Amino acid sequence: MRFRVELSKEPQKKLAGFPRDVRDRMERAIDELEEKDDSQWANLKALQGSIAWERANPPAIDPKMFDYAAEDAAFKQFTAARA
Repeated sequence: MRFRVELSKEPQKKLAGFPRDVRDRMERAIDELEEKDDSQWANLKALQGSIAWERANPPAIDPKMFDYAAEDAAFKQFTAARA
């Protein structure tokens, strides 16, 4: 979701009363916020593309690769040793 920061007339009037260096810092902060939003938006779009590809091309999984009984036994042994 992208957004742009725009001040309404009343805050713009109040901002005009600040010293120039303060206004400049505030404007830079707003610009940085917008740039960060653009960057995060691009990252989100890239991630969505990766997820879509992964869903369309799931890896072949061999159930023989997993030995849950051995994992359970190792976990019990580990937790018993720590108790």
